[in-house]
Amino acid sequence: MMAKTNNVLCSSCGKRVATYYRLTSGEKLCRLCLFNSVAKQVRRTSHYYKMFRKNEKVIFAIRGDDIALSLESFFVLNNAMKDFDLEYKILCPNNLIDCRIVEEEARKHVKNGLEIYEVNYPVDIISKSIVYMVKYIDAYAAKIALENHVEYVVSLLFRDEISMILMLGLLLISKTVFGEGMPIKYVENVKIVRPFYNVLSHDILYLAYSSQEILKMDNSTNSVKVNVDGYIKKAYSILTRSPELMYSSSKSIEMLQSFIISKPSRCHLCGSFSDENVCEYCKVFAHIIRG
Repeated sequence: MMAKTNNVLCSSCGKRVATYYRLTSGEKLCRLCLFNSVAKQVRRTSHYYKMFRKNEKVIFAIRGDDIALSLESFFVLNNAMKDFDLEYKILCPNNLIDCRIVEEEARKHVKNGLEIYEVNYPVDIISKSIVYMVKYIDAYAAKIALENHVEYVVSLLFRDEISMILMLGLLLISKTVFGEGMPIKYVENVKIVRPFYNVLSHDILYLAYSSQEILKMDNSTNSVKVNVDGYIKKAYSILTRSPELMYSSSKSIEMLQSFIISKPSRCHLCGSFSDENVCEYCKVFAHIIRG
């Protein structure tokens, strides 16, 4: 969230002019301190849930709905885990962005090996809802990880989005939607991790759209508009105005997961909880993943 800081100094470094008002803490931060703070959040979350091991290969899947958000998230993750010496393989939708530009910019930040997997995201599927988009990308990334002996897949979801998905799972009484609110999923021996589990998307959006290199790439993107129903829009609007309400409601809903998810069997494609081998969402695109 941008704020009229009237040349107030950053409340973290006390040196640079603050350009961002942080909703969760009330801090007025410069861009660099915000970046460093988000990177610390990502690192703490990754350590707490033991998401990565050093010197491993990781697939980072670019989302289809906001490519600038995805690219900035990659830069934050790379900074947060820089001492882990991770080798990244970026899943890049070539029907939505020029993947050569993605590779060029990513190589400026990554010190270890980097590989670009060019893929084609089916717009008709990922535009259905955020749940369809997340499940399709996770399932496709897990398939590539299994084929290439990669242990980790980064699934890009943020705290505010996870709160909405948990509420939707409660409303639908759906195991498989509820399962998307978890910090880690599994498809066979592939671990699908969410290092931005405690980060609000607003923070990353500001970083993305205040970055000259991201703005340069954003001109060559064609992000997909994902459908959001009226209930989710209203709930999102209420909760993002009150971070305390968002976190407390999420914790309350997470406590109900054990009642809704009694037997934690998993979908073989997306790794979320499901009573069947393939959840009802993945059935829609299973032929693409398996093809």
